[in-house]
Amino acid sequence: MTEPVCSIEEVIAGFPIPVILVDKSMMIISTNSEATKYFNSPLVGNSLYLLFRQPDVLKCIKESLSEREVKIANIIETRNEIEKNLTLMFNPVDLNSQEERVLVISLIDESIRGSAEQMRRDFVANVSHELKTPLTSLYGFIETLKNDSWDDPQARIKFLEIMENEAFRMNRLVRDLLSLSKVEVNETTEPSREVNLSDVLDIAKNAMRPLTQKYETRILISGLNSNFAIRGDKDQLIQVFNNLLENAIKYGPAKGNVELNCELVKENYLANQDHVKIDIRDYGNGFDPIHIPRLTERFYRIDKHRSREVGGTGLGLAIVKHILNRHRGRLEISSDIGKGSVFSVILPLLPQN
Repeated sequence: MTEPVCSIEEVIAGFPIPVILVDKSMMIISTNSEATKYFNSPLVGNSLYLLFRQPDVLKCIKESLSEREVKIANIIETRNEIEKNLTLMFNPVDLNSQEERVLVISLIDESIRGSAEQMRRDFVANVSHELKTPLTSLYGFIETLKNDSWDDPQARIKFLEIMENEAFRMNRLVRDLLSLSKVEVNETTEPSREVNLSDVLDIAKNAMRPLTQKYETRILISGLNSNFAIRGDKDQLIQVFNNLLENAIKYGPAKGNVELNCELVKENYLANQDHVKIDIRDYGNGFDPIHIPRLTERFYRIDKHRSREVGGTGLGLAIVKHILNRHRGRLEISSDIGKGSVFSVILPLLPQN
């Protein structure tokens, strides 16, 4: 008989999910690192009944051992104050003889799948709501013009201007949805071209000219080095700074300044590679830092009325996050109520010759 190339302990060590081995007396004889991590304690030598006492689980264990078949149980438990939806698979295995039968128990966390499904439902609901609002407005004004106001020049001009704004809002939403979809598709593909940061920021600043004129705002750039080179997608990086500068201008004070400062930084986990940090600071009203963890979620808004008033879709920061992920960079956000906000982009630089 051919000797096994590895032990069962070595086999379960390679599983990406928690796996537990128990003997016929339900004592835990081995686990992999994922199981230790999930339960946050060493398990070997303890009884399985200390982990699972649900009647469905105990029934599956008994049936799996007696019938020598794979059995499945679904349970819900709370761990670290988070509700987990778990699927437990029980698989009886005979090692060398029937006297050495063990039960292999694997844990599959279905919560992740459930969270993804909930995100999908929320996304569809948000898109539907964002499109329904301007469509309802358009429909109402069209009906009004058809029935009452077509012969009133002032009312006609006013209603057509509102309809134009609503159509523009829908067009921008669709554009951002398409942009987000495109970014997500390419997120795992690292860009290969060399891009000069000076060119990116210069193009982004010039693109803001109509907005800076409208709000009488100045964009002040400091610390920029013409040798800052990045491996990236130029159009996507321009989009990042367009979105951040646009937010800073719209949410900052009129006739104020938006400051853009660049500096070299070292990342703790990549001490041998230089990074550039670009701070975009506005001096607006700021916001409660409690919102920061959710700002890059799709359609998340601190002030929904103000966001719609300035033409925001709620997707800009989500797009920024995904683009920076593709460029192996990240976004940092800080804000103080009454003092303004700082959005910082950190990107890895190419080594200088």
